[in-house]
This record gives sequence, C-alpha cells and structure tokens, in this order.
Amino acid sequence: MNKQDLISKIKQLEGISQDERAYLINLVNT
Repeated sequence: MNKQDLISKIKQLEGISQDERAYLINLVNT
C-alpha cells in the first residue's frame, strides 16, 4: 500500500474536520 496515495486520498475526503484529517494522516505515517 502506497502511503502517498493514501495521504492524497485523505486530503480529498469531504465531511471531515482538519483535526480528523490530520489524525488520519498521522496514522498512515506511523
């Protein structure tokens, strides 16, 4: 699974807050 692809998809998600987006990106990066 490509982390960069996941991160770009997370950034395109609608209906989540900045905090939620940052949290998801953080999870992907660990």
